Amino acid sequence: MNNNNRASEHVMQESAILALENVIYSYPDSSTILSIDHWTLNVNDAVFLHGRSGLGKSTLISLLAGLTVPNAGTVKVKDVDLYSLSTSQRDAFRAKHIGIVYQQFNLIPYLSVLDNVLIAASLAKQYKPSTRQYACDLLAEMNLPTDVLHRSADQLSIGQQQRVAIARALINQPDLLLVDEPTSALDSENRDAFMDMLMNILRQHGGALVFVSHDKTLASRFDHVLDLASLNAVDKVS
Repeated sequence: MNNNNRASEHVMQESAILALENVIYSYPDSSTILSIDHWTLNVNDAVFLHGRSGLGKSTLISLLAGLTVPNAGTVKVKDVDLYSLSTSQRDAFRAKHIGIVYQQFNLIPYLSVLDNVLIAASLAKQYKPSTRQYACDLLAEMNLPTDVLHRSADQLSIGQQQRVAIARALINQPDLLLVDEPTSALDSENRDAFMDMLMNILRQHGGALVFVSHDKTLASRFDHVLDLASLNAVDKVS
């Protein structure tokens, strides 16, 4: 390998946010759903991930988040092998470095908008005097009026809940943002507004994004478009 190639490889390794090697996940009945030889995601990459139902998109998101343990292989975020950590260590690492926006948002219904965001900082031990103002600034960036900040989450519209979920995912300024089918319940106008907001926030705050969706009309917004079938060796032979 010449010096230029060594330098290029060194830069790629330093900028990699996510790296998967020889990852296999099988159901308890032993049927394998995911087999990924190699995949990396670098700083500021935004990936649109799509694929047919049942291929394992949500399972992959769960693996990337450190929530589902693979049968084999390594999942590294910022060069840390998630599954070499204990469960409590993995929880702490996820809270600090990985933001997740679920399809159902998973807000705590009886907590206020502001507390739903701040609790993520507290769990990650990232809360400091400036955190409250940063949370308010994030919510303002998402066009949430100040009069909703102290409403309980169950009093919000679907669109408002979605914005709170993004703020919660971003409060710790994660290196990796995982977004799983967030627009499936939205009409086209609200979907487009959501996407504009998400991409603007990503550009402002940095990090890398994996966005899972069946809606291929959104793909043009992304730098990289990936069909899980091209990544998953199981689907290649099925």
